[in-house]
Formats: sequence, structure tokens, C-alpha cells
Amino acid sequence: MTSEQFYTSMDKQERRLYLQQVLTDQGFDAIAAIAVVGIWFWRTWGLWVYLTCWAIAFGLSVFLGVPFWSYVLLLSNVALLYALLRPRRESFR
Repeated sequence: MTSEQFYTSMDKQERRLYLQQVLTDQGFDAIAAIAVVGIWFWRTWGLWVYLTCWAIAFGLSVFLGVPFWSYVLLLSNVALLYALLRPRRESFR
């Protein structure tokens, strides 16, 4: 069975779960981990990469119909990051 046949053989809910697992669970975790290292070393690119990953994950969550509590967790994550880093904004290089 080819990958195209595998994907088309799934129903709509299975496709959503498959896309969510492949795109969010595997790809963004590695990129977000690299971004956290950049934030740890006070690099501006780390913050931008992390916020980009967050925005893509939020968009995918809306597109895939993830439950509401997931949105709250995503928003609280960025709000906490903003609150912690705002006073030290000048320290970023």
C-alpha cells in the first residue's frame, strides 16, 4: 500500500488525528526545543522561532478542531513567556 492509498483509505477523523500527530507532535517539538535553547542564551531568533512554532500550532489546532482547553493552554504558554521576558527585553542579542 502506498502512502497515498494509506491516506485516502482513512476517514476524516483519522486523517485529522494523523496530521495532528505528524505535524505537531514530531516536527514542532524539535524546532521548539532549538528555540528554547536560543531563548536560554538570550538570542532574539529563539524568541521568534518559538512564537512562529506557537502560531503554527495554534492554527493547526483551530483547523483540526482540537478541544477548547488546548487553546487555553497554548495562550497561557505565550502569556507566561511574555510576562517573564518583557522586563528583560533589552538583554536579547
